[in-house]
Amino acid sequence: MALIKTINRNGEILTPNIADDVFLADNATVVGDVTVGEGSSVWFNAVLRGDVNTITIGKHCNIQDGSVLHTLYQKSTITLGDYVSGEVCRLNSLRKRSRSRLPRSTRKSPTTTLCTHHGTKSKVHT
Repeated sequence: MALIKTINRNGEILTPNIADDVFLADNATVVGDVTVGEGSSVWFNAVLRGDVNTITIGKHCNIQDGSVLHTLYQKSTITLGDYVSGEVCRLNSLRKRSRSRLPRSTRKSPTTTLCTHHGTKSKVHT
């Protein structure tokens, strides 16, 4: 069973908000201020760590095996639009438009916005 953990951040109790039909692999980890939209999936060894800031995953997203999404305290958030797929990603901060894909082994640092859309080539703005 996936690890879903509630945290206390500065006196605020934060529990992941996961849609009823989300697939969570047995060893996926979802912690804190995380929202995962309907029809999405979080695969084996993936970690969504919203302990210090917010992570929002849209509808029908696919967070594939081994991906790690976490934020930086008071500096960054992660927002993925609908129909985004990412494989073996390490994200500290990101805003990703709908209907796009994160290339394999993507690593993004604070304040990065990845602007691919409908499979077009990536542009990275920091």
